[in-house]
Amino acid sequence: MKRIVAAAVLAAAGVACAATPIIDFETADECKAAPRLNRKTYRFGVTNFCATSGRNSFFLDADRWVQGDYEWPAFTLKPALNDWSGYDRLVLDVVNLGEEGDMLGISVAGPSGKADNVGLVRHLPVPAWSNVQWVVDLKYWPKESSPTNITRIFFYTHRAQSLHAFFDRFTLLKPGEPLPPAPKFDARSAAAIRTGRAAYDMRKAKLRKEMLDSLAAANAAAGIVPDGFLVGQASSMDGIRPKDTYSMKGPANLSLRLARNEHEALQILVTPTDGDLKDVSARVSPMKLKVPDRKSQSHDKYLSSDAVKVSVVGYVETTKRPRYPIGYNAATNEAPGYRRRAKRTPLGWWPDPLLDFLGSCDVKDGDVQSFWVGVHAPADAVPGVYEGTIAVSAMGRRPVTLPFSVRVDGFEIPKTPPIPLVVSFNPCVYVRPDQHGARDRDLRDQAKAKPDSPVNLWKKHKLEWGDFLADHFITMAPIYQYGGELPYDVWDRLKAQGRMGLYNLCYFSPHALDKPELTKWTRWSDWVVTVLKKRLEEAKAHGLEKNCLFYCCDETNKERFPEIDAMLAKFKAHFPDLPIATTAYDDELGTGEHLRKMDIFIPQTIKFDPEKAAKSRAAGHKVWWYYACDQKAPLANTFTESQPIEQRLLMGAMAAKWRPDGFLYYQMAYFNSLDCITSGPYTAWSPRSWWNEHGDATWVAVGPDGTPLSTQRFENFRDGLEDLWYVELLRRKLRQVEEGTVKAGDADWCRRAKELLSVPRSVVDTLANYTDDAHSLYAWRNAIADLLVQ
Repeated sequence: MKRIVAAAVLAAAGVACAATPIIDFETADECKAAPRLNRKTYRFGVTNFCATSGRNSFFLDADRWVQGDYEWPAFTLKPALNDWSGYDRLVLDVVNLGEEGDMLGISVAGPSGKADNVGLVRHLPVPAWSNVQWVVDLKYWPKESSPTNITRIFFYTHRAQSLHAFFDRFTLLKPGEPLPPAPKFDARSAAAIRTGRAAYDMRKAKLRKEMLDSLAAANAAAGIVPDGFLVGQASSMDGIRPKDTYSMKGPANLSLRLARNEHEALQILVTPTDGDLKDVSARVSPMKLKVPDRKSQSHDKYLSSDAVKVSVVGYVETTKRPRYPIGYNAATNEAPGYRRRAKRTPLGWWPDPLLDFLGSCDVKDGDVQSFWVGVHAPADAVPGVYEGTIAVSAMGRRPVTLPFSVRVDGFEIPKTPPIPLVVSFNPCVYVRPDQHGARDRDLRDQAKAKPDSPVNLWKKHKLEWGDFLADHFITMAPIYQYGGELPYDVWDRLKAQGRMGLYNLCYFSPHALDKPELTKWTRWSDWVVTVLKKRLEEAKAHGLEKNCLFYCCDETNKERFPEIDAMLAKFKAHFPDLPIATTAYDDELGTGEHLRKMDIFIPQTIKFDPEKAAKSRAAGHKVWWYYACDQKAPLANTFTESQPIEQRLLMGAMAAKWRPDGFLYYQMAYFNSLDCITSGPYTAWSPRSWWNEHGDATWVAVGPDGTPLSTQRFENFRDGLEDLWYVELLRRKLRQVEEGTVKAGDADWCRRAKELLSVPRSVVDTLANYTDDAHSLYAWRNAIADLLVQ
């Protein structure tokens, strides 16, 4: 009866109840029009296997891609209906009998060579041995495309791993029309899907059993009798995906070492052994200073209660294949080998946000859940070894208690960064400037209009965000801004704390001269002079005149250098003491014909040339560096899919080896989500930065009520800078020893210090050849600490 009433309501509202099929591969004309290909690395055509409607389907078989093969297997279908303007969804069935998940792309477009040749593009992750009903959203058409004249449906994949896909039952739906029912396969196809899936599940189960057996042995060696779960550990530099299998380290010898005012972390890993777990947590007891001689201690000493924080590691989902591969090398103590070939970036769930508001979480059977145990040694902590425990528990299960120790060394990490930093914090939704940006613009407009969206709600806790960023050596400030208010309330607070860093007064780009309203050079440059004068006066009023710089000409090509020279002359005449910085592509770094008046050059890390930097410095310039999405594997980066150790190395060991004068990053707060993170561990937080990049420009997340959430990558950013402080403190100490101002350290101490300051090849050899092993990095860092505490 309810169904009859619902149908009547839909009919009364004028909503059609019949879908519109456009391709089904059943008629002779459809089969004749479908393309056919037999290529070495991939094949496609019509088949009578795995049909979801009728007898036929269309297949695409792509062999595992290897270097040298064609990268983009693709085919084009022609729909029977060309006018799609009344439809809001295209639905098709996709069956994949491949061993690994792959990505499919679809582009719906008009006639080739016309303005609407640019199509509506969507992507679908296709799991192994799966049957997926793909619903293609037709809401956001590119400006250059028209839904009234669709002549081509273009399918493609990239560097396929094991794609054996079948396509059928292409259907257009109008608003309100229900999805087609689940498909029914013929007996032969159903048996093949069922048998293949069972074999695939069996292989995965075997890998998980091997992991559990190995981890069970490690737990037993640590004296742990499991009750529904096993416990492992990982460093803070390892990204542990929840649904993968690992050669997991056991829970014995849980320990950290750090200096005063330093941060370090490790991960506790929990995986079920006989079903889902409820209310899983890891809690740290008070950390008590170990005293060898009790008679010399009048009372017990502990790390402060806020020195240790446990956070549930949250997961974000990637659904579009990025343009970059991932991968890293395995260096050895003897000599780094050739870097392993970068591999295709898989889709799915990745660890990233640290959900410090969650005391516990549920863990699904088959998952590996991470808990982030972060330690911050207070600046006044008594040096020594602190001992305590980590208790891991789950509802209805016997808890596990693990010994845990923290060694605090006697030297201190300063509150300010070891090199100047300008990292832009400008929360916004990224909108692509190309023809595919309609969806982004819609998301931006919705986010602006929604009071509790991340881009709005974070402002409620602005001072807390300012402290949070400063805790990671970053001063809250945008780079690309022309007018508007600056956060002087945050900066006054940081100045009083002794943590205020650099900020950009105003941005200038010669590209702005192309805009119709700014065609006159005088009007534009005079306006910038006015803004700079006003902001310099404000800076002086707040005592921040030494914290200012002027950043301009972002990634500008040499064709614009004459205009930049004219700008430099004008601005230097008005502001002779204001440092001016640029990422303009000047390979000579101010030692050639142009840009001689520029103060700070900032090349990408991949273009950083120590010899050219030395020549530029001799001419009176500073040479910083930066990295961005162009820096792809085998180079290190900060992508969500990259191992967190890469960002730590970039800010620490690599900066120590190449010694840039500073660091710039263009954005860390693209909040491309409509809602804050309020639950976990699986979140709806978008890891997308701009096109299909993940993590680039999205270093932080927004938690309940707009509060700041860190990420594994952001913690490794700070850890790298703290590693760099180790190097700088040792460099200062060595200089004092060699000058005789400090009577400490013999010849062997000096020799060892110089070896460590050069950064061993076992840690970093080149920008494309570096360790992926946390133990190698810790060995180098702890050896520096040993020299500092001698």
